[in-house]
Amino acid sequence: MIIGQAVPIGVEVAKLDKTVAAAGLGTMALLNGLGRLVHGSISDKLGRKNTVILCFAEYLVAFLILLRTPTPSPSGWSGSASSASPTADTWRSCPR
Repeated sequence: MIIGQAVPIGVEVAKLDKTVAAAGLGTMALLNGLGRLVHGSISDKLGRKNTVILCFAEYLVAFLILLRTPTPSPSGWSGSASSASPTADTWRSCPR
């Protein structure tokens, strides 16, 4: 499964430090387990359909927050996601 390769992918592709990649994987695993417990208990109270709607609303909020998060650019970290929008030069510098 891909989860077993997450740290090597983070190190090789994203150029992360091994410790940072491992910490990210550990955080993801912890939140995955907690999310299953929380959403399982919510599903027992609200029903499956309403829980799925709630999950998609949470994904939407998380995605909107992610859009506002500063992103790395070739010259360092930018102040906002909009100022780091990809250009033709950005796409040409991506490894293929």
